[in-house]
Amino acid sequence: MTASSASLSEVRLSTEERLTLVALYQATDGANWKQNTGWLGEEGTECEWFGIKCSESRHGISISIALPHNGLKGVFPVEISQINTLSGLDLSYNQLTGLIPAEVGASSLRAIDLSHNQMSGQIPEELANLLHLRTLNLDNNLFSGDVPVELSQLYKPVFGLRNLTLFNNCLTLPEPEAQQLLDTLIDSYNSLDDACAQQTNLISDAERSALISFYQSTGGDEWNYNEGWLGEAGTECDWFGVSCHNNSVLAIDLPQNNLIGELPSDIALLTQLQYLSLIGNELTGGIPSEIGELSQLSKLYLNGNQLSGNLPTELGQLFQLWSFEAYRNQLTGSIPAELQGLTKLQTLVLERNLLTGNLPPELAQLISLRRLSLGNNQFTGNIPTEWGELNLLSFLSLSSNQLTGNIPAELGDWSQLTRLYLGYNQLSGSLPATLGQLTNLTDIQLNNNQLVGNIPAEFGGLQALTSVKMNHNQLNGSIPAELGQLEQLKFLWLSDNQLTGAMPKELGQLHQLSRLQLDNNALTGSIPSELSAAAKLTTIDLDNNQLSGEIPAELGKLSELSRLVLSHNQLGGSIPVELAQPEYLRELYLNDNQLTGSIPVEFGQMARLVFFDVSHNQLSGTIPVEITGIAGLDTFRVDHNFLSGAIPAEMSLLSGLSTLDLSNNYFTGQIPAELLQLPRLWEPNLKHNCLSPLASEATAELLQDTYKHQDYCDLRGDKIPSVDIAQSYAINIPEIYLQGQSYRVILQRYNHPDGLDAWYWRVAMIEAHDENVQQARLMLALPVTIDESLNITFHQIQVGTQTISANIDFYENPYDAEGVYFRYDFDAK
Repeated sequence: MTASSASLSEVRLSTEERLTLVALYQATDGANWKQNTGWLGEEGTECEWFGIKCSESRHGISISIALPHNGLKGVFPVEISQINTLSGLDLSYNQLTGLIPAEVGASSLRAIDLSHNQMSGQIPEELANLLHLRTLNLDNNLFSGDVPVELSQLYKPVFGLRNLTLFNNCLTLPEPEAQQLLDTLIDSYNSLDDACAQQTNLISDAERSALISFYQSTGGDEWNYNEGWLGEAGTECDWFGVSCHNNSVLAIDLPQNNLIGELPSDIALLTQLQYLSLIGNELTGGIPSEIGELSQLSKLYLNGNQLSGNLPTELGQLFQLWSFEAYRNQLTGSIPAELQGLTKLQTLVLERNLLTGNLPPELAQLISLRRLSLGNNQFTGNIPTEWGELNLLSFLSLSSNQLTGNIPAELGDWSQLTRLYLGYNQLSGSLPATLGQLTNLTDIQLNNNQLVGNIPAEFGGLQALTSVKMNHNQLNGSIPAELGQLEQLKFLWLSDNQLTGAMPKELGQLHQLSRLQLDNNALTGSIPSELSAAAKLTTIDLDNNQLSGEIPAELGKLSELSRLVLSHNQLGGSIPVELAQPEYLRELYLNDNQLTGSIPVEFGQMARLVFFDVSHNQLSGTIPVEITGIAGLDTFRVDHNFLSGAIPAEMSLLSGLSTLDLSNNYFTGQIPAELLQLPRLWEPNLKHNCLSPLASEATAELLQDTYKHQDYCDLRGDKIPSVDIAQSYAINIPEIYLQGQSYRVILQRYNHPDGLDAWYWRVAMIEAHDENVQQARLMLALPVTIDESLNITFHQIQVGTQTISANIDFYENPYDAEGVYFRYDFDAK
């Protein structure tokens, strides 16, 4: 078993958790399990024990125990309840006895499977405390008494208790008044009536023949588990995965069991079959039309196979059907309109197939439907307005199809809806304000469509919302301040639209907000400092807008921030040293702005920093040597700034560095040879600085395919961005050095009366950036011609007693394909 988020050696269980696992081993005769590899090993190895899976996130460790078919014997140990981080427990198909401890209800379990054991007693009502429970399988045991009505509290069509199996026990339903509360959980296939009166089940020859045919058609000899199959007559109800009641086969439950082949048509002989689960196998061929003869079928799960062909119209005859799931197959054709007669159907999941055609308006007749998932197919046409009649619907997914037209305003009538997924279609028109009536909505995804218009202010009333995805549309206007009222919101994606105006300061009221994506819009104004009040923010992405002003120092208060992207804006001022404070910051992108000042030395304290990019700004000063202490740094880009000084030799300690760009600055001194030998460093870019020749010929050879030393050492800074030379006719050289003196040079085109076909320039050299001496340094106008390649040659520029020759050559900048750049060289005569 492996850990999902960290290596096994990094995940360690507590002493209490280890003792609990040891108690499980001892209480269930672990020495005689079929597999017990690693168990009772040294402390720290628990996550490597057979059947144990550990995962770790920022929120802690999660443990699951999966020991089905493993020969566990004995009483279910109460100590299990002491693992508060237990998320999954599968002890099915063993020989466990005793009660389910009431204390289990205090854990964080999401799935419990104790089916096919010999456990007894009442089902504890404390299980209703497991608020995250999705699956509870207790079938084929000896449980007795009433089913706890409290379990009804766990029912939610989405992310609630949806799978409950209780058949083949001695259970009874409570009084009729309370029984109604359980109707959404206990359907006919659980067959609780008189469940323990029948001690033996002798199925008919026809049903035995159907089971044998099923075994042979699906490669039964190669199944992962096939205990008992093809045994003597009278043993069929003990065959693995088969459950019986009243002398008939009630259920076939064979998920992830390596079934290969096609479903046989004589499955129709199992006339009392109510539950068929073949999830996660390799079944091929079509769904046999004869399946429509299974008049008692309540749940049909065919997910994760390779089934093909059309959905048979005979499915419309399964009037007892509660749930039909066949996602992740290769089914084709359209959805049969005949399904409209399945008035008991609560769940229809057909996503990730190859289904085509229009969405049938007839599905509006499925009056019990709560979950409809048709995403990742090839449906076309509009969303039927008739579907507005599905007033019990709580989950709709139509994502990743080819749907067109508007989002029907009628969807606003679905008062029970909690999730709406319409992303990755071709939907157009504006957002209906009626969606603001969906007060139970927790998740809305409308991304990657062609939606236009404003975001309705009514969306601010969706108080249950935790996630909004409306990115990659053509939405315009400003972001409504009313979104700041969404107190439960965790994720807000509005990127890649045409939103304008300022960022509302009310976004700082979103105290649950974790991710804010507003990139690729046309937002203006400053970044509101109030955003720092959204203390749970982990990601802020404001890339490619028109934001201005300074970066708020208050962002440094966001202690959980891991990704900050402010690139491609018009932000100015210095980089706040407070940005070094967030402990988890891994990605910092401030590139392509107008930032000035130096790189804060405090950034060397950012122990988790991986990606750092401040390129294309106006930063000056040196590279802080403290930066070299960030052990996990992968990317370091400071190119296209005014940085100077030597490259710190300590940068060779950054063993994980893969991307290094120091180009287009004013670095001097020698290139540290060890830096270029870092194992992961790929094509470092040091071009266009004034670095000294390399001391080592071997290192020079290493570099010659990337750049030639002579090119960037002779040129004294190659970075003269000209706006558009054909329109503004001006070139600004930020800084040059002559005889140790710093100058700023301005070249301006003007019209010369004696040379209409030539370009003429006047030159101003300003000493030490001192505006007061500008007039004193204003030179006479010089006639200059420019060749076809935009190369310029100046002669006889007088600086003091020296005559200077200037050559300016046009070149292409690989990092800015649209800009006009020049390199210059000044030689004294």
